[in-house]
Amino acid sequence: HAPHKRTPMAQSNPRPTTNHPSNGSTQQGAEAYHKKTHNKKKTHR
Repeated sequence: HAPHKRTPMAQSNPRPTTNHPSNGSTQQGAEAYHKKTHNKKKTHR
């Protein structure tokens, strides 16, 4: 159930921030995580 709930949400709602404010937090976190990863990769390189 966990993976199933995670897949359709991202597929159905590419930007759940508008529809679900609760999910918005997750999206923002993901974006921040991605940015951090990019920064880390750049620094490592």
